[in-house]
Amino acid sequence: MTVGSGSCDVHHNIKPTTRRVALAQTERSVQTFPLEGAWRCCGDIEHVFTHFALTLTVWKLNANAAPSNNGWWAKKSELDGEALPTLFKKVLSAALS
Repeated sequence: MTVGSGSCDVHHNIKPTTRRVALAQTERSVQTFPLEGAWRCCGDIEHVFTHFALTLTVWKLNANAAPSNNGWWAKKSELDGEALPTLFKKVLSAALS
């Protein structure tokens, strides 16, 4: 997921919580980001679904460029009015704090 609010982009990398998923992703140890810049780690968040737990590492980039047409974009001032899933709200909370 990449979302933006004003000059803040949020991008996450999924940290697998099961051995099977972890084994499938062992070759993906290099971080990749959708834009070049000085990305800053905002920490990990945890979310529990019905059948599994998910841990995400949230990364943040403050950018001066206008957002592309890819993804979903909203102004920071409009985020409270968006109907977002709880997981997305956790990601935004970590990125904007």
